[in-house]
Amino acid sequence: AALGLNTASENSSITVIPGATLMNTGNAIPDEPDVTVNGIFLLNGWETIGSLSGSGLVNLQGNTLTVGRNNNSSVFSGVLTNSSLSVNLIKTGAGRMDITSRQDIYKGLFTVNGGTLAFSGNGGTTNSAVNAFTLYEGGTLLLDNTGVNDPDRFAGYAPCVTFNGGTFRFAGHNGKASGETLGSAIFSNGGAVIDVVNGDGVGSSSELVFDGLTPGFGTVKFTAS
Repeated sequence: AALGLNTASENSSITVIPGATLMNTGNAIPDEPDVTVNGIFLLNGWETIGSLSGSGLVNLQGNTLTVGRNNNSSVFSGVLTNSSLSVNLIKTGAGRMDITSRQDIYKGLFTVNGGTLAFSGNGGTTNSAVNAFTLYEGGTLLLDNTGVNDPDRFAGYAPCVTFNGGTFRFAGHNGKASGETLGSAIFSNGGAVIDVVNGDGVGSSSELVFDGLTPGFGTVKFTAS
């Protein structure tokens, strides 16, 4: 793509059909369109898009991809991959993005600075260690077990959550025991919220376990319902 920045009209979209490849040169794609990838999206530079959905392959290589600029919600059931551990998928804007497929070959970072990044359905990752997930004020990271009750969505080695404000929410399954174990919760700055939502009915329970709590200059509020 060689489009100028922000040249797309409101409610526009880009669809990558199966067998096709969309390649950028860095901030070449307009920021507002919904991007549906059913083929391949190959990033050759940093990029911001309106939203990301589809069932195809998104290869960040060594780049950062920011999604959610247009505040629309989306569902991504495809595959994320990368070639550098420093790459970052950043969720911004007010909408919700659901990742509903396993991301076992993506070893980059996730950052939420606006709206909700949800792992639901069969969604999960194996990324690990201190910088695995970073939250900012106005952003929510959601483990949604209300549909598929997956006890190990974050299957990497001790994946940590760094809070600069923001909310980490775990939603359990109706009538069943639900849970997740992570690495440390790191309270770097701002006012963090850790929220556990139990499922309805007899037999429902929800348990969220952090291996450790690392204090910084932030505060934390624990809520449950």
